[in-house]
Amino acid sequence: MTLTFYIFVFCIFLCICLLKKLGIKTINGHALWPTDSFQIFSFNDGQCLFDYYVVAHISANIMYYILGLILNISNINLFVITLAIIFEIIENSTFIIQIFKSQQQYNDYQGESVVNMYGDVLVSVLTCEVLNYFNFSINNMVLIIFLLEYIAYLIIKDGIFKYIYDLIKKT
Repeated sequence: MTLTFYIFVFCIFLCICLLKKLGIKTINGHALWPTDSFQIFSFNDGQCLFDYYVVAHISANIMYYILGLILNISNINLFVITLAIIFEIIENSTFIIQIFKSQQQYNDYQGESVVNMYGDVLVSVLTCEVLNYFNFSINNMVLIIFLLEYIAYLIIKDGIFKYIYDLIKKT
């Protein structure tokens, strides 16, 4: 990725910080950065820049990357980042938030803060950079996904594979 892209990503982060400094608390119903401090990581529910679901986002981004390789997408980084942004928009829609809230473990879920959505997309950028640098084979990427999902399950008892399992179990 180009230096211009990184400057753009950094400028978005600065804009979020500026909006917080100006006292703007929400954007389209989502908290901007709800903690009083500029807390970067938290084990809470998606309100800081990074939360414990970052592992699941890395797994998803690797899956998007593999899909891009299979489909022979010419700009795979843009493909992965675009899918990550679309996922964030869908994940934080009222419809999906209500689905989460209908489950016992998420009944207090209010959606992610804007800064957490930004952090999740930033993770997609970083995931692409790591995958581009190391040039893993698809087999190795699949192995990494399984390892990350295992770590996610150990840490948060959640992850992409658990979501799939829960969906299959309900039907």
